[in-house]
Amino acid sequence: MLHLNVCLPILVTIFLLDSSVYGDTKHAILRNKSHPDKCYLETDKGPLIIDSDQLVRYPGKCANIYCGRESWALIFTCNPPTIPDDCALADYININAAFPECCERDWKCNNKIKK
Repeated sequence: MLHLNVCLPILVTIFLLDSSVYGDTKHAILRNKSHPDKCYLETDKGPLIIDSDQLVRYPGKCANIYCGRESWALIFTCNPPTIPDDCALADYININAAFPECCERDWKCNNKIKK
């Protein structure tokens, strides 16, 4: 049986290879002197402290955060959806669904919701 320390980097690598299909990837340094070698993020619900080599859901957003070594983080977000001209994005269909399923959004054209 493989341990999480061995599996998680492999899973993140696979996810990175598929990020063009499922979403966009951004990087950030989420450093806090009180929490060395961890990622630290202030959220509406208080601080989020992520251990190195851990993948967690971004609180209140349709995104995941992978915390790497020395507080470097990869943030996986949704690709901007393609919608017809003269339409506007509406709400997420299910913001609480697992990532990337939570990326699905409604859009409105002439005040009518389309999926």
